[in-house]
Amino acid sequence: MPLISWGGSILFAPDAPEERRLSTPAKYALILLLFAVTRLVTVWGFEMRGVDWLANDPGGYVATANYIAAHGYMPTEDQIIYRQYAGISLMMIPLNLLVGNMVISGYIIVTVCAIASLFLIQYLFGDFRLSLISTVFLPYWITTTSTIFSEAPTQLCFLVGLWAFLRGQERPVLFLLAIFFAGYALVVRQNAGLFVMLFIFIMGWKYRGGSFLRACGLAAVAMIPIAIYLTWNWLTIHQLFPQTKLHLESLRAEVAAHPDPARYSTTLFDYPFHGLIAGLTDPSERIFKRLSVVATLLVVAAALGCLVNVIRREKFKPTGVLAIAFTAALLVHLLFLVSIGGDYGYKWLDRHLSQLNPVIDWALFYHRPLRWVWIAFLTIAGVIFAISTGIGRPFLIFK
Repeated sequence: MPLISWGGSILFAPDAPEERRLSTPAKYALILLLFAVTRLVTVWGFEMRGVDWLANDPGGYVATANYIAAHGYMPTEDQIIYRQYAGISLMMIPLNLLVGNMVISGYIIVTVCAIASLFLIQYLFGDFRLSLISTVFLPYWITTTSTIFSEAPTQLCFLVGLWAFLRGQERPVLFLLAIFFAGYALVVRQNAGLFVMLFIFIMGWKYRGGSFLRACGLAAVAMIPIAIYLTWNWLTIHQLFPQTKLHLESLRAEVAAHPDPARYSTTLFDYPFHGLIAGLTDPSERIFKRLSVVATLLVVAAALGCLVNVIRREKFKPTGVLAIAFTAALLVHLLFLVSIGGDYGYKWLDRHLSQLNPVIDWALFYHRPLRWVWIAFLTIAGVIFAISTGIGRPFLIFK
């Protein structure tokens, strides 16, 4: 159709000459430079607005790490600060022995995981513009890699699992170690198992000589980290998921403080889209937050459409199987997020979908060289968005 063709010509260039002109080290250096500049500007924006990130999730990871380091087990106190998943905190503790500061250890973990994820995207796909886009898009990816959040470690675990299938199958020991590492995503965020495990199972079953038994075996390997973590919890505190009660308390406290608490459920899970629709139609919600959620949903819908086209074209060829695994992971993750109770299925949707930005970006931009003007736009808009997140003084049109 002429209109679609015209729109495509505006968005995408016919060629990406930098792929030929830039050396491999130059590409990695530019990816690192873009990451450093965007994150430093974002941190400056946080300081300018007076955002105290340690009062929110990052403070929870630090508090949990300090508690485990002092007691040798997960927190059992009835304090909402301890509601965070343990994966990042467990990574921070050994690093803190060298650094001597748990907050700095958290920043190092997140920064290293984020940079490793971006380098891995460039290594696996060899698409420089895709790698640059992945540095700044989705916008919440900038926020969550500018302070201590779980998105970067989760994404790295997922990408290491992807590396295992695309590049590691001929090295069995490294392959299994990579699957094991991918499974650590379930310790970082237990709900990450919904997309990580599904991806591993489909790829193990259908990708390049796979089988159902192989898929089951790889899924079992990926479950080892969470099995160790749960065993440790049971032996030390006689609970498997100590965060569940605290998550529920946090959700109910937030709903109770809402101007119209009857709009939202007070359970951890709700029927799909209830919280999302309630949030989008809530007159007390900020217009730019609603626009962010709607824009994220449109991007995800477009990505799913592109993935379906790849599946139709490639079917069960390697690229087609990869697209099937990506589609299943993205769909199940989305359905889980819109089924969370309270206003969380609305409030955190755009942030939590950023964990799968490699899938979304691959679907939209792999071998489609987005024009530089749009990459610049995504970068500037993403940084402005990131600076405006968090509780602090107003920024530009954001409150």
